[in-house]
Amino acid sequence: MYRKVVYPGKWLTIAVNFYRKRSFNLRLRSRLKRLAKNDSVVICQKEILPPDVLSYLQSQGIRVYYDIDDAIFLDYTETNEKRQFVEFLERVEHVFVSTRYLNEQLEGSYNGSLLPTPVHMQPEVWKSKKGSTPLVFGWIGSPSTEDNLDLVIPIFDELSKSFDFNVKLLGVANPSKYARYKWCEAVKWLLPREVEWLKIMDYGLAPLKDSVWNQGKGGYKINLYMSAGIPVLTSPIGINKDLVKHQVNGELCASAEDWKNSLTRLLNNELNYFSLSEAAYTECNRRYSYEACFQHLWTVLDNN
Repeated sequence: MYRKVVYPGKWLTIAVNFYRKRSFNLRLRSRLKRLAKNDSVVICQKEILPPDVLSYLQSQGIRVYYDIDDAIFLDYTETNEKRQFVEFLERVEHVFVSTRYLNEQLEGSYNGSLLPTPVHMQPEVWKSKKGSTPLVFGWIGSPSTEDNLDLVIPIFDELSKSFDFNVKLLGVANPSKYARYKWCEAVKWLLPREVEWLKIMDYGLAPLKDSVWNQGKGGYKINLYMSAGIPVLTSPIGINKDLVKHQVNGELCASAEDWKNSLTRLLNNELNYFSLSEAAYTECNRRYSYEACFQHLWTVLDNN
Protein backbone atom coordinates (compact mmCIF):
# COMPACT_ATOMS: atom_id res chain seq x y z
CA MET A 1 0.00 0.00 0.00
CA TYR A 2 1.19 3.53 -0.74
CA ARG A 3 2.30 5.34 2.43
CA LYS A 4 1.44 9.02 2.80
CA VAL A 5 4.22 11.51 3.49
CA VAL A 6 3.34 14.46 5.73
CA TYR A 7 4.76 17.92 4.98
CA PRO A 8 4.56 21.13 7.07
CA GLY A 9 1.72 22.59 5.00
CA LYS A 10 -1.68 20.92 4.61
CA TRP A 11 -2.12 21.76 0.90
CA LEU A 12 1.49 20.89 0.12
CA THR A 13 0.92 17.48 1.74
CA ILE A 14 -2.24 16.91 -0.32
CA ALA A 15 -0.68 18.01 -3.62
CA VAL A 16 2.60 16.11 -3.26
CA ASN A 17 0.91 12.91 -2.10
CA PHE A 18 -1.60 13.05 -4.95
CA TYR A 19 1.17 12.97 -7.55
CA ARG A 20 3.39 10.55 -5.58
CA LYS A 21 0.51 8.10 -5.19
CA ARG A 22 -0.48 8.40 -8.85
CA SER A 23 3.12 7.80 -9.95
CA PHE A 24 3.44 4.85 -7.54
CA ASN A 25 0.29 3.18 -8.89
CA LEU A 26 1.30 3.68 -12.52
CA ARG A 27 4.73 2.16 -11.93
CA LEU A 28 3.24 -0.76 -10.04
CA ARG A 29 0.63 -1.42 -12.72
CA SER A 30 3.26 -1.22 -15.47
CA ARG A 31 5.55 -3.67 -13.71
CA LEU A 32 2.79 -6.17 -12.99
CA LYS A 33 1.58 -5.88 -16.58
CA ARG A 34 5.03 -6.94 -17.80
CA LEU A 35 5.27 -9.82 -15.35
CA ALA A 36 1.75 -11.22 -15.44
CA LYS A 37 0.02 -12.97 -18.34
CA ASN A 38 -3.57 -14.09 -18.71
CA ASP A 39 -4.44 -16.87 -16.26
CA SER A 40 -1.44 -15.87 -14.16
CA VAL A 41 -1.50 -15.86 -10.38
CA VAL A 42 -0.25 -12.95 -8.27
CA ILE A 43 0.34 -13.64 -4.57
CA CYS A 44 0.77 -10.56 -2.40
CA GLN A 45 2.31 -10.72 1.04
CA LYS A 46 1.97 -8.14 3.81
CA GLU A 47 1.34 -5.11 1.55
CA ILE A 48 -1.96 -4.82 -0.30
CA LEU A 49 -2.48 -3.56 -3.86
CA PRO A 50 -4.10 -0.20 -4.58
CA PRO A 51 -7.77 -0.65 -5.65
CA ASP A 52 -7.20 0.48 -9.26
CA VAL A 53 -4.22 -1.85 -9.68
CA LEU A 54 -6.25 -4.77 -8.31
CA SER A 55 -9.12 -3.90 -10.69
CA TYR A 56 -6.73 -3.80 -13.63
CA LEU A 57 -5.24 -7.21 -12.84
CA GLN A 58 -8.64 -8.82 -12.40
CA SER A 59 -9.86 -7.27 -15.66
CA GLN A 60 -6.96 -9.07 -17.37
CA GLY A 61 -8.05 -12.45 -15.98
CA ILE A 62 -5.25 -12.52 -13.40
CA ARG A 63 -6.07 -14.16 -10.08
CA VAL A 64 -4.83 -12.31 -7.00
CA TYR A 65 -4.19 -14.04 -3.66
CA TYR A 66 -3.06 -12.57 -0.35
CA ASP A 67 -0.80 -14.09 2.31
CA ILE A 68 -0.70 -12.62 5.81
CA ASP A 69 1.56 -13.97 8.55
CA ASP A 70 1.65 -11.04 10.99
CA ALA A 71 -0.91 -8.66 12.48
CA ILE A 72 -0.02 -5.99 9.93
CA PHE A 73 -3.58 -4.65 10.00
CA LEU A 74 -2.58 -2.97 13.27
CA ASP A 75 -0.46 -0.59 11.18
CA TYR A 76 -3.55 0.69 9.38
CA THR A 77 -4.58 3.39 11.85
CA GLU A 78 -6.44 5.71 9.51
CA THR A 79 -10.08 4.97 8.66
CA ASN A 80 -9.39 5.04 4.92
CA GLU A 81 -6.51 2.55 5.28
CA LYS A 82 -8.66 0.16 7.31
CA ARG A 83 -11.46 0.38 4.73
CA GLN A 84 -9.06 -0.31 1.84
CA PHE A 85 -7.59 -3.27 3.70
CA VAL A 86 -10.99 -4.89 4.33
CA GLU A 87 -12.13 -4.22 0.75
CA PHE A 88 -8.94 -5.77 -0.59
CA LEU A 89 -9.54 -8.94 1.47
CA GLU A 90 -13.10 -9.14 0.15
CA ARG A 91 -12.06 -8.78 -3.51
CA VAL A 92 -9.10 -11.17 -3.83
CA GLU A 93 -9.58 -14.83 -4.77
CA HIS A 94 -8.34 -16.24 -1.49
CA VAL A 95 -6.51 -15.17 1.67
CA PHE A 96 -3.92 -17.35 3.40
CA VAL A 97 -3.48 -16.64 7.12
CA SER A 98 -0.73 -18.24 9.20
CA THR A 99 -2.44 -18.52 12.60
CA ARG A 100 -5.81 -19.13 14.18
CA TYR A 101 -5.57 -15.78 15.96
CA LEU A 102 -5.25 -13.90 12.66
CA ASN A 103 -8.11 -15.95 11.27
CA GLU A 104 -10.32 -14.95 14.20
CA GLN A 105 -9.37 -11.27 13.93
CA LEU A 106 -10.23 -11.16 10.22
CA GLU A 107 -13.19 -13.55 10.30
CA GLY A 108 -16.01 -12.57 7.98
CA SER A 109 -13.84 -10.26 5.88
CA TYR A 110 -12.54 -12.76 3.36
CA ASN A 111 -12.60 -16.14 1.70
CA GLY A 112 -9.55 -17.90 3.07
CA SER A 113 -7.84 -20.66 4.98
CA LEU A 114 -4.98 -21.39 7.35
CA LEU A 115 -1.54 -21.78 5.80
CA PRO A 116 1.23 -22.02 8.44
CA THR A 117 4.58 -20.35 7.94
CA PRO A 118 6.72 -23.07 6.27
CA VAL A 119 10.35 -23.80 6.99
CA HIS A 120 13.20 -25.63 5.25
CA MET A 121 13.90 -28.90 7.08
CA GLN A 122 17.48 -29.63 8.11
CA PRO A 123 17.79 -33.38 8.75
CA GLU A 124 21.59 -33.34 8.67
CA VAL A 125 21.70 -30.87 11.55
CA TRP A 126 19.09 -32.85 13.49
CA LYS A 127 20.96 -36.13 13.11
CA SER A 128 24.11 -34.52 14.49
CA LYS A 129 22.41 -33.50 17.74
CA LYS A 130 23.95 -35.18 20.80
CA GLY A 131 23.37 -32.72 23.64
CA SER A 132 26.34 -30.59 24.64
CA THR A 133 28.23 -30.38 27.90
CA PRO A 134 27.69 -27.71 29.05
CA LEU A 135 24.29 -27.14 27.41
CA VAL A 136 23.95 -24.43 24.78
CA PHE A 137 20.78 -22.31 24.71
CA GLY A 138 20.34 -20.24 21.56
CA TRP A 139 18.18 -17.39 20.30
CA ILE A 140 17.89 -16.26 16.67
CA GLY A 141 16.03 -13.03 16.07
CA SER A 142 16.37 -9.37 15.17
CA PRO A 143 16.60 -6.02 16.95
CA SER A 144 12.82 -5.64 16.58
CA THR A 145 12.22 -8.72 18.76
CA GLU A 146 15.26 -8.41 21.03
CA ASP A 147 13.28 -6.80 23.86
CA ASN A 148 11.68 -10.20 24.53
CA LEU A 149 15.04 -11.38 25.87
CA ASP A 150 14.30 -9.27 28.94
CA LEU A 151 12.12 -12.19 30.07
CA VAL A 152 15.04 -14.62 30.30
CA ILE A 153 18.40 -12.83 30.64
CA PRO A 154 17.96 -12.10 34.39
CA ILE A 155 16.98 -15.73 34.99
CA PHE A 156 20.04 -17.05 33.18
CA ASP A 157 22.17 -14.66 35.19
CA GLU A 158 20.73 -16.03 38.42
CA LEU A 159 21.15 -19.66 37.35
CA SER A 160 24.74 -19.04 36.27
CA LYS A 161 25.66 -18.97 39.97
CA SER A 162 24.68 -22.65 40.24
CA PHE A 163 25.04 -24.12 36.73
CA ASP A 164 27.49 -24.14 33.86
CA PHE A 165 25.93 -23.35 30.45
CA ASN A 166 26.27 -21.14 27.38
CA VAL A 167 23.75 -18.77 25.82
CA LYS A 168 24.23 -17.66 22.21
CA LEU A 169 22.27 -14.75 20.74
CA LEU A 170 22.15 -14.11 16.99
CA GLY A 171 20.55 -10.92 15.71
CA VAL A 172 20.98 -8.37 18.50
CA ALA A 173 21.39 -4.66 17.80
CA ASN A 174 24.32 -4.05 20.13
CA PRO A 175 26.37 -7.14 21.09
CA SER A 176 28.37 -5.17 23.67
CA LYS A 177 25.20 -4.89 25.76
CA TYR A 178 25.69 -8.55 26.77
CA ALA A 179 29.47 -8.44 27.25
CA ARG A 180 29.19 -8.44 31.04
CA TYR A 181 27.62 -11.91 31.00
CA LYS A 182 30.45 -14.44 30.83
CA TRP A 183 28.02 -17.19 29.90
CA CYS A 184 26.66 -15.25 26.87
CA GLU A 185 27.88 -14.68 23.32
CA ALA A 186 25.93 -12.13 21.27
CA VAL A 187 26.45 -11.17 17.63
CA LYS A 188 24.59 -9.34 14.88
CA TRP A 189 22.62 -11.37 12.37
CA LEU A 190 24.22 -12.71 9.21
CA LEU A 191 22.61 -15.42 7.07
CA PRO A 192 25.63 -17.78 7.10
CA ARG A 193 25.67 -17.65 10.89
CA GLU A 194 22.13 -18.99 11.11
CA VAL A 195 23.01 -22.60 10.23
CA GLU A 196 26.18 -22.37 12.35
CA TRP A 197 24.05 -21.35 15.33
CA LEU A 198 21.54 -24.16 14.74
CA LYS A 199 24.36 -26.70 14.68
CA ILE A 200 25.66 -25.74 18.11
CA MET A 201 22.34 -25.07 19.86
CA ASP A 202 20.84 -27.69 22.17
CA TYR A 203 17.70 -25.72 23.06
CA GLY A 204 16.02 -22.83 21.27
CA LEU A 205 14.73 -19.78 23.13
CA ALA A 206 11.54 -18.02 22.02
CA PRO A 207 10.45 -15.74 24.88
CA LEU A 208 7.55 -13.52 23.89
CA LYS A 209 5.86 -10.70 25.76
CA ASP A 210 2.06 -10.65 25.70
CA SER A 211 0.85 -7.99 23.26
CA VAL A 212 -1.70 -7.74 20.45
CA TRP A 213 1.11 -7.74 17.87
CA ASN A 214 2.82 -10.80 19.39
CA GLN A 215 -0.50 -12.67 19.55
CA GLY A 216 -0.55 -12.55 15.75
CA LYS A 217 3.02 -13.66 15.06
CA GLY A 218 3.47 -16.72 12.82
CA GLY A 219 5.94 -18.73 14.94
CA TYR A 220 8.75 -18.86 12.37
CA LYS A 221 11.47 -18.74 15.03
CA ILE A 222 10.06 -21.87 16.70
CA ASN A 223 9.70 -23.71 13.40
CA LEU A 224 13.27 -22.76 12.49
CA TYR A 225 14.55 -24.34 15.68
CA MET A 226 12.46 -27.48 15.32
CA SER A 227 13.48 -27.90 11.66
CA ALA A 228 16.92 -28.78 13.05
CA GLY A 229 15.57 -30.98 15.85
CA ILE A 230 16.06 -28.33 18.53
CA PRO A 231 13.55 -28.46 21.42
CA VAL A 232 12.08 -25.04 22.24
CA LEU A 233 11.43 -23.06 25.39
CA THR A 234 8.78 -20.45 24.71
CA SER A 235 6.06 -18.27 26.18
CA PRO A 236 2.52 -19.62 25.58
CA ILE A 237 1.50 -16.58 23.50
CA GLY A 238 -0.48 -16.87 20.26
CA ILE A 239 0.57 -19.74 17.99
CA ASN A 240 3.46 -20.69 20.30
CA LYS A 241 1.19 -22.80 22.48
CA ASP A 242 0.08 -24.75 19.41
CA LEU A 243 3.62 -25.34 18.14
CA VAL A 244 5.18 -26.44 21.43
CA LYS A 245 3.79 -29.28 23.51
CA HIS A 246 4.97 -29.04 27.09
CA GLN A 247 7.73 -31.56 27.85
CA VAL A 248 7.10 -33.30 24.51
CA ASN A 249 9.05 -31.11 22.08
CA GLY A 250 9.94 -28.31 24.48
CA GLU A 251 8.70 -26.32 27.47
CA LEU A 252 5.99 -23.67 27.84
CA CYS A 253 6.94 -20.92 30.28
CA ALA A 254 4.17 -18.52 31.28
CA SER A 255 6.01 -16.75 34.11
CA ALA A 256 9.50 -16.02 35.42
CA GLU A 257 9.09 -18.94 37.82
CA ASP A 258 8.18 -21.24 34.91
CA TRP A 259 11.30 -20.16 33.01
CA LYS A 260 13.48 -20.79 36.03
CA ASN A 261 11.92 -24.20 36.73
CA SER A 262 12.12 -25.31 33.07
CA LEU A 263 15.74 -24.25 32.70
CA THR A 264 16.63 -25.95 35.98
CA ARG A 265 15.01 -29.18 34.80
CA LEU A 266 16.98 -29.14 31.57
CA LEU A 267 20.25 -28.23 33.29
CA ASN A 268 19.71 -31.13 35.68
CA ASN A 269 19.03 -33.44 32.70
CA GLU A 270 15.64 -34.43 34.08
CA LEU A 271 14.15 -34.83 30.58
CA ASN A 272 15.35 -37.08 27.75
CA TYR A 273 17.01 -34.71 25.29
CA PHE A 274 16.86 -37.14 22.38
CA SER A 275 13.11 -37.72 22.81
CA LEU A 276 12.49 -33.96 22.85
CA SER A 277 14.68 -33.48 19.79
CA GLU A 278 13.01 -36.24 17.77
CA ALA A 279 9.53 -34.97 18.67
CA ALA A 280 10.48 -31.42 17.63
CA TYR A 281 11.81 -32.51 14.24
CA THR A 282 8.99 -34.98 13.52
CA GLU A 283 6.18 -32.53 14.33
CA CYS A 284 7.79 -29.75 12.31
CA ASN A 285 8.35 -32.02 9.30
CA ARG A 286 4.75 -33.26 9.41
CA ARG A 287 3.04 -29.87 9.64
CA TYR A 288 5.40 -27.04 8.74
CA SER A 289 7.86 -28.30 6.12
CA TYR A 290 7.82 -26.78 2.62
CA GLU A 291 6.36 -30.02 1.30
CA ALA A 292 3.51 -30.15 3.84
CA CYS A 293 2.50 -26.51 3.34
CA PHE A 294 2.86 -26.65 -0.45
CA GLN A 295 0.22 -29.36 -0.67
CA HIS A 296 -2.39 -27.05 0.84
CA LEU A 297 -1.24 -24.08 -1.26
CA TRP A 298 -1.45 -26.11 -4.48
CA THR A 299 -4.89 -27.48 -3.60
CA VAL A 300 -6.28 -23.97 -3.17
CA LEU A 301 -4.67 -22.61 -6.35
CA ASP A 302 -5.81 -25.64 -8.36
CA ASN A 303 -9.43 -25.30 -7.18
CA ASN A 304 -9.84 -21.60 -7.94
